[in-house]
Amino acid sequence: MKVSRKGAVVIPRAIRERLGVREGCEVLVSEHDGGVSITLVPENPVEFWHGRFRGEHGASRALVEEHRREVADDEHSYRDWSARVERAW
Repeated sequence: MKVSRKGAVVIPRAIRERLGVREGCEVLVSEHDGGVSITLVPENPVEFWHGRFRGEHGASRALVEEHRREVADDEHSYRDWSARVERAW
């Protein structure tokens, strides 16, 4: 497909039908790894995302665990540094 003078592109019909993209739908265009992606924005984003991060594999839990590991690593590094400084005195 070609990009128009105004930067417009046409999403092929088969893809639009499969994803439910129709006239008036909003899409998010993002750049990453040298490419472009187009993501359909749900009509009701709150309803769409509600409950997605619950349970054992929730994003909040993963972030808390990552934070705990980082704090433990920092404490370990500080103890090593502190011991080296004390020996230097």
